[in-house]
Amino acid sequence: MATRWDKLRSATLDAPARQEVARLIRDERSREPVVERAGTVVEFRRGGQLMCGYLQCPPRGLLRVVGVDGRLRRLRRDKIVDVSRDLVALWPGEEALRNLQRIDAAREQARLAVDLETLWTVVVEADAERAWSLDELRELHDTDPGHTARRVGLLRALWQGDYFDRDGGDWRPRTTEAVQQSSAVAGRESAAQARQAELARWLRAVADGGDVEPRPQDADHAVALLERAAVGEETPASSALMQAAHMHGVVSAFEVLVRLGRWSTDENLELHRLGVPDEFSESILDAAQQTDADEAIAGWSGSRRWGGGTYASVSGERAYRLRRSLRGRCVVDIHLAVPALLVAQGGEIDTDAAERGAALRLVERDIPMLPKQIVQACRLTPAAVRPALTLTVRLDEGLHPCHVKLKRSRVRPKATLDDTDVGETSAMRRLFNLAAQLRQRRRLAGAWEEMRPAPWTRRCGARVDPVAETPADFIDTELRLLAAEALGHHCHDQGVEAIYMARELGVIDDVKADLVTDIEADAEAVRAYRMEGRVLNMTLGSKPAPHPGLGLSLCAAGVEPMRRYVDLVMQRQLLAMLQAGTLPPATLERAVLETHAAREAAQRVEASSQRYWSLKWLEQPGHEEGISCVVVEPRGPGYLVLLEGGPAGAFAPANRGQRVEAAPG
Repeated sequence: MATRWDKLRSATLDAPARQEVARLIRDERSREPVVERAGTVVEFRRGGQLMCGYLQCPPRGLLRVVGVDGRLRRLRRDKIVDVSRDLVALWPGEEALRNLQRIDAAREQARLAVDLETLWTVVVEADAERAWSLDELRELHDTDPGHTARRVGLLRALWQGDYFDRDGGDWRPRTTEAVQQSSAVAGRESAAQARQAELARWLRAVADGGDVEPRPQDADHAVALLERAAVGEETPASSALMQAAHMHGVVSAFEVLVRLGRWSTDENLELHRLGVPDEFSESILDAAQQTDADEAIAGWSGSRRWGGGTYASVSGERAYRLRRSLRGRCVVDIHLAVPALLVAQGGEIDTDAAERGAALRLVERDIPMLPKQIVQACRLTPAAVRPALTLTVRLDEGLHPCHVKLKRSRVRPKATLDDTDVGETSAMRRLFNLAAQLRQRRRLAGAWEEMRPAPWTRRCGARVDPVAETPADFIDTELRLLAAEALGHHCHDQGVEAIYMARELGVIDDVKADLVTDIEADAEAVRAYRMEGRVLNMTLGSKPAPHPGLGLSLCAAGVEPMRRYVDLVMQRQLLAMLQAGTLPPATLERAVLETHAAREAAQRVEASSQRYWSLKWLEQPGHEEGISCVVVEPRGPGYLVLLEGGPAGAFAPANRGQRVEAAPG
């Protein structure tokens, strides 16, 4: 009986013969079916890719597979792509996982060694129309059939789909066009990864105190990603960049932006979080530069009004003159600047202003709604004659507007309100006295808004201090509100569609009755704080309604066209009214609706600025011995109080075992 070739002793064979016997044994074993048992290493599908794992127990129904990540999964049979002859010992579990990870690393190294492009070229030249099995591709690639790691490495390379598509259990070569497209995508991804690595090295160096310059090519893109991350709105791109730069959290992103000079240490994060624009684009600035203000002003008709006790507000948005009628009635001329003359409806500047919704008055800076060139060209100033819409308001004995006229005019004020002290001229004294009477009228009507400067803190160099209302601000505030009330009555009497500001008071208790204080200002501060928490927010609409917060019977938009877009649209309505026409009602409604989100964002940004600088004011030196507060009401072991000079509330606890006795106000 002949001896089988696989039973020959290796010692009786020379080296070439032993190699041939080994090859025959491997080929024979590769054709034998693999026995699935506990510890068998398999490749299974996970998230569109292959993952290495081992069977925890003999297969029965769902397969219990431990992946290379250490997680136990229950898989269907069709999830298993390859079953190998590799085995791992199941005990101890840590050793089994380490062995599996070594097998996975060998297979991954084999995948990287696969020359898939050359294999695809050979297959296409041989027969590009048919599907090829894994064994056929293995033979073409000259992969050792008995080497499991190399076979699975080839399988993993094919699974990526760059050169071959799956066709059942076989592989079909992709077309030349598809391969070229995949190569181009891979090239772009590789270039993107290289750029990201360069940006990450630069950001890491800046974070460690290195030089900011020179900046990489895509530095602006990296800074934009950091801005989103610094406000807590990370995207996949910003997360990947920060991870590559070994930066973690919003604080690290913020600090790098400060080092880059992009933001200041006192940056308003709410401004960036809500996406409120704080700069004008180049196209908007170019459009403003190209606006022919001289031609528009030259074509404006109207009576000449200048000198003679006319004073412009600090912003130049309005100018005022007080005089007496023949019957001794008080008559106020309120001149409104006309930016609508320079901002074409539907133009680029108008669209940008609608997106902004309103100008922002922050503690640290002002963010205008219109470009500087437009504002400078239309603001009322003693240096030039400018177009204006003049409201001539006659007041009754109670200082309510009883007769209103609207005309075109050309105005050149004598001075601005802050250029002259109240006691220097009789005209300024009359304006100040009228403003004081108007405020008293609003106070008696129950008003609590516009009674103090906003914002109530300001930066003075490195310090933050409460703001005291100046005579110029005092006069401008009261006469501006008088203009809004007079304009509302005029539009209502003329039957012209208008935008009205209103607040619904509802049914509430008299919050002033329970205040016990000798200082009227303290009582007003407490009442204002309580009222703000009980009434609804201001609304804009076409229905005439009172504004209890301001103490006005009607309050129309249109007196702040440089600061609010709805006022700019309302000014166009006034211009159309002077020409015996009106805008379609849908135009006013659309302006209110489309700017609602922008107005709310502006309010949140302004509130964030006020809160931040209030805290900065509290923490700065000089408050070691405490600050003055106004008591609102008892709350627990302490009191709810208002900080000195402003509406910001805070909780003031009593010392342990003590109770402070203080009346509201």
